[in-house]
Amino acid sequence: MNAVELSLQALAQCDALFKHEHMWEKVREAMRPMVERSNDSRDALVIDDVSAAQFVISVVARYIEQQIEPGKFHVYRGTLGIHGQSLRNIAETALRRLEEIKAISRDSYLSRLGQLDQKVMEADAELRSSGLRWPALVEAGDARAVH
Repeated sequence: MNAVELSLQALAQCDALFKHEHMWEKVREAMRPMVERSNDSRDALVIDDVSAAQFVISVVARYIEQQIEPGKFHVYRGTLGIHGQSLRNIAETALRRLEEIKAISRDSYLSRLGQLDQKVMEADAELRSSGLRWPALVEAGDARAVH
């Protein structure tokens, strides 16, 4: 099997880890094109089932970190909505799995999880400075929704 096939197989096996999270289907859909594209550095890393799983889970965690950062999954300042919380749960599970298989250290696991939570809080400041309105407040007619 080549690196692409191994990676696709690893992505399919991620269902067991993440299927209980409702956002997993959307994440998997987003991952598939990333995994299908041949990439020299990935092809050098992915040589067997273990390295494929490590690669795919790492990509899942990084993808979610990037998705949560801009604040589009917030329901209120510094608070993730139901979709955002599902994504965070997937990221936490992915990072924990990477730590379990010794792909990252315990310190790295805790640091990345802390950074993710910090990004959730920082998105508040970014959205406030952009002049965007918080959806939950706007729907409720709350005057605090306008910055």
